[in-house]
Amino acid sequence: MERDFKLHVDPEYGNCYTFNFNDSVELKNSRAGPMYGLRLLLDVHQDDYMPTTEAAGVRIVVHEQDQEPFPDTFGYSAPTGFVSSFGLKTKVLHRMDAPYGSCSDTFRPERYIYEEHYSPEGCHRNCFQLKVLDECGCGDPRFPLPSDEKRYCSAKSVTDRQCLSNLTSASGGYHHLQLECDCRQPCTENVFETAYSAAAWPSVNFKIGVDCPAVLDIFNDTEACTEYYRVNTAYIEIYYEQLNFETLRETAGYTVSVPLFLHGIADVQYFTSIVIPVAHKSSYIFAHGSSGFCYLSNDV
Repeated sequence: MERDFKLHVDPEYGNCYTFNFNDSVELKNSRAGPMYGLRLLLDVHQDDYMPTTEAAGVRIVVHEQDQEPFPDTFGYSAPTGFVSSFGLKTKVLHRMDAPYGSCSDTFRPERYIYEEHYSPEGCHRNCFQLKVLDECGCGDPRFPLPSDEKRYCSAKSVTDRQCLSNLTSASGGYHHLQLECDCRQPCTENVFETAYSAAAWPSVNFKIGVDCPAVLDIFNDTEACTEYYRVNTAYIEIYYEQLNFETLRETAGYTVSVPLFLHGIADVQYFTSIVIPVAHKSSYIFAHGSSGFCYLSNDV
């Protein structure tokens, strides 16, 4: 478990785990299709759910190894009682910098709170946390601090709680941030296009076995065992649909050499597409129930 999965604590989903997290170890895949991907059977233990939990299932994010995962923003949900298949395709985006755009591959805000590489989503959360620190003198406990000299807002302090609550309401919170933040897109970015399909699992006539592997108190009752798996488990498949990637590149529609009569017309950008075969390497983060993953809910 420790070799293949790394713990990641998310402010919305709690304990999550990242697969293929170690960039010093290459996990290569030379064939496409669900037979050559990652398969997991995850038990969410619905009996442990709180009354306010609305949905049962797991949360999945596909991301680069050096990127901070944000399952609440970019994740996909997979329900219990189904085989959920996620087919991946890789796209590489190349954006244009000045004077056509404001992208940057070297941009990183001051006092950036995440250890991993910069991302626009992380930048907006960083902007919110720094605003909280400046206004309240303490940080939102849901996010990292920029340095050890800073402290988190205390739940025991009425002043801290009130300041954090007022600032969250006034700014819209980090999901609906209304602050002026300098956050830029990277000029080169890998994105994973995901195709989702599902089928009911287990089927009506499927027999898991006499001794139910997941529940010790279910013995010699195949129907009860099958029903437990249908209610509490999610079967996950993640694989590459094809072993190549598509390149999308911005190019200038007009340059400085255009005739003067075009002065005032906005610069036009468009994408060109190239497909290149490649061996892939990415990370998966899974949100799951009390078995070490996090529930598909906001009750942490």
